[in-house]
Amino acid sequence: MGFFVPVVWCGVVLAAGLGDAAAPTLETQPKLVSLAPGLRVGTDAPRGWTDLVVKSVPRLASGDLASLPRAAKGTAALFRTVVLADVGRAADPKLGYVLRRVGVGMALPVRGRDTVVTSATLETLDVSLSSLSRLVLHRAEAELAKGRLIASTPRFALYSTPAELVVGGIHRAVWLRYALWVDPSTGSLHAGVWAIANDPSKPIPVRTWVKLCPPLVFDCPLDVDASRILGAIPISWSFAMTALPPGRTRSMPSPLQPLAARDPKTPDEVEALERGLRAVE
Repeated sequence: MGFFVPVVWCGVVLAAGLGDAAAPTLETQPKLVSLAPGLRVGTDAPRGWTDLVVKSVPRLASGDLASLPRAAKGTAALFRTVVLADVGRAADPKLGYVLRRVGVGMALPVRGRDTVVTSATLETLDVSLSSLSRLVLHRAEAELAKGRLIASTPRFALYSTPAELVVGGIHRAVWLRYALWVDPSTGSLHAGVWAIANDPSKPIPVRTWVKLCPPLVFDCPLDVDASRILGAIPISWSFAMTALPPGRTRSMPSPLQPLAARDPKTPDEVEALERGLRAVE
């Protein structure tokens, strides 16, 4: 049987990948890092981080629920995707506050507390998982590793991560685009999210986006789609978010819609996207 679990940013850095979760620096560009195994993430930012951006808590909600094997029902809703941010003062006081790090990881309940785990550290953390859950964790880690900072400035980051989303009633492979930006005077973090198509030949228009309210711990309903042979026997299942993370839906300004649907290619495009999102209340 097969399972798919969704893993539910002026110098410019393009397509920066995951690095080690090193201590924060005061460089002018944010880094994308893997969260340290054992980090406990509740409803606010854990120690070493200033902001909890999002933590998804998946829940099987619709679709081919009755076709799922019993073991799969618990495993599909076990893993929580976590995105954190680290905001601090720049070395140059004139710059005010900057975005230093964006951290991502996979967490699951360990003795009643959501804890970041990796396949390689389960024994170290004294976490026992079934063979199926270990397989799903491996798959989720592989998907999470595809995430990138598509672009960044000292106070802005655009993080892109793969997911499955119900679009027009069907499961679509998408890239979730998380935009993070910092108020240079106060250090307040703001965030938004939208989805673009994984397959450029089948684009998803970006007419709206969701302005988030960090710290956001959200219930993430999943739709189940069973693939069948002979029209009756389910042999594999996919799990898709039924909607984007909750927040305030906002119109994407018309000039930014084509840009939001692809990777920014130049500093001017990154600046235009950052400026446009900041202007939305």
